[in-house]
Amino acid sequence: MILRFIRSVYVQIFIAIMMMLSSLQELFLAVEEVGAHHGVFLYSIYLMLKGLSDLLGNTNKFAALKRNPHSFDPK
Repeated sequence: MILRFIRSVYVQIFIAIMMMLSSLQELFLAVEEVGAHHGVFLYSIYLMLKGLSDLLGNTNKFAALKRNPHSFDPK
């Protein structure tokens, strides 16, 4: 159950949004300081794009399966 929760696309997107918001707050409060918040912001963008691509990829698979239910490929 925990593994299913961790692999959830929605959880990944939620965590990316939370990381992005917290790092943006740090960026605006400490603009002149160079710290980890710059890297966290970039990593959150990466996580967001990865989560969205996973979500859209799954959506495309379901749409194809709905069009042709006999072409099920379990991979």
